[in-house]
Amino acid sequence: INDFIKMVAKINNKNLLITKPLDGKVNFISIKPLSNKELWQLLLDVLKQKGYTIVDNGRYLEVVPLKVAFEKAKAGKKTIFKSINIKLKYLSSKVCIKEIKPFLSNFGRAEVISSDKIMVIDFEENVRQIRNIIKSLDKKEQKYIEYIKTNTKPSLMIKKIKDMLASLKLENVYKLYADDYNNFLIVVSQVNKFDDIKAIIKKIDSKTALIVTEVLRLKNTDAKEVLDILQKVINER
Repeated sequence: INDFIKMVAKINNKNLLITKPLDGKVNFISIKPLSNKELWQLLLDVLKQKGYTIVDNGRYLEVVPLKVAFEKAKAGKKTIFKSINIKLKYLSSKVCIKEIKPFLSNFGRAEVISSDKIMVIDFEENVRQIRNIIKSLDKKEQKYIEYIKTNTKPSLMIKKIKDMLASLKLENVYKLYADDYNNFLIVVSQVNKFDDIKAIIKKIDSKTALIVTEVLRLKNTDAKEVLDILQKVINER
């Protein structure tokens, strides 16, 4: 992983400090060229899985543990974490925080600022989703929320669920959000009734195979030859 970090930094022409070597290896197979931007994002994703990220210290970048980046974000520094204040119209701050807690990562925090304002700090993608959920919940009319555990990655199911809801003329009753990190489908409804959508999710979830990806290192044969053979077998099935 250390060689990978150095390679990506060099390709992107960035000064990057690593104060201590990281443990682990990176196995990545690309079937098409990656841009410098995509390669940099790949590095950030790999580091995040290892519990690290990259922060900007002004004249240079530095690889630091996620907890260090979190503290820097709390102090107002730009990192992989994002901090926002959210003004509420109808929800109370305490009720709002109770509803969004399941969506926070292990590092995420939500705090009451006042009776109608909260602060949320978490990974940027989490903050974006939480803000959308609050927008759906913070209405004059009461909203209901249900967390549904799935076997399949939730984001892969949403389009099909929406299509089925539309066929039943229920597309305006429910709003869907995917929590791929915890494998939860979050459903916000105008009515306190979730039987219809639970039946749809169960039908789709049970028929959707869980895809597992594994990288295998070959010792005595060429990877392209193996890929061609496997592709031929798959096409014949």
